[in-house]
Amino acid sequence: MATSNVKTDVQKTIIAPFKKSLGNGINAGSLLLAAIDHVIVERDTTVIVKLINLAKDAKDDKAVTAIKTTFAAIYVGAKRKASKDKKSFSLIIKGLKHNAKALKTLKENVEASVSIRGEKWAKSFSAETKPKTFEPAKWAERQVKAQPTQLEAMIAALQAQRPKLKIAV
Repeated sequence: MATSNVKTDVQKTIIAPFKKSLGNGINAGSLLLAAIDHVIVERDTTVIVKLINLAKDAKDDKAVTAIKTTFAAIYVGAKRKASKDKKSFSLIIKGLKHNAKALKTLKENVEASVSIRGEKWAKSFSAETKPKTFEPAKWAERQVKAQPTQLEAMIAALQAQRPKLKIAV
């Protein structure tokens, strides 16, 4: 009996309000926090799947991305499992613990009234990327491929830049 009350409460307190709040990224963020808290306590990811589906149904790609990246940051290594009919899916968190740092970031975003559609939200859950190293040979190959008849002009232009540099060649 307690389980059905939890499901009813989740429907009333998270899922139904989330559907209405998709127009308001700040409210959607606080409801996403409530959904994540539910997952942490109950170990039931159904609520997250339902939020993703609601956002998809509303054609709200930013909300879908925000939910997925936030959940992925909190449950690193969570798996997405498609159903046999390929029409639905579930999220598997068996054996995973929530990332306390990501959860803290989520709570800070909600407290600061950050919209789930905003750049600040996206940046707070995006993985840090290393700057790519410059590979001159690959760069030259791309330039020649893009403008094969301009090779001599490109070389001349690059050589003209050499005196402007203060590094020894």
